[in-house]
Amino acid sequence: HIAQIHENLLEKGVDFEERPFLFTDEARTDGATANIVKVLHRGDDPNGNSNSASRAVFKYRPESGTYSRQNSSGLYMDRETGEEVTFANVIILRVPFAYDRNYIYIYRHMTGSGCAEIFQNGKYVRGAWVRDEEDSRLVLVDADGGELRLQRGKTFIVITNEVSNVIYSE
Repeated sequence: HIAQIHENLLEKGVDFEERPFLFTDEARTDGATANIVKVLHRGDDPNGNSNSASRAVFKYRPESGTYSRQNSSGLYMDRETGEEVTFANVIILRVPFAYDRNYIYIYRHMTGSGCAEIFQNGKYVRGAWVRDEEDSRLVLVDADGGELRLQRGKTFIVITNEVSNVIYSE
């Protein structure tokens, strides 16, 4: 219900500053092949078991240039239409977590910088994220330090810590 949330905030006088990502229609051809991407969350213990409810597998579909997502509940489906939701970009942002009374929260509200693992067109791109302040725009950069251009379409962003495993393969 993003449109309704946006409309409600506008009615309350919230001012929105545009912070667009950069986009491209050119398919990525560089990078290691990444047709299957597995994300295994391990909390704060690198030797711990991954949480089956949050474990995800993304599979690249070359015919559509998108990734499907599946977890222990099955394929990621649109609740309203019953159709499968696919993603042109899958981005894993590595951020520091903090813990307080058994609750996990994002330390420093995702300010600073960190590693980003980016998957587009069946390819892996090592990159980073940068965000100077809480109200700054999040910028994704590639391994060369240039601002990353996202493929047009839906993007799935995983926010996790350094302990989670991201495994990709052909």
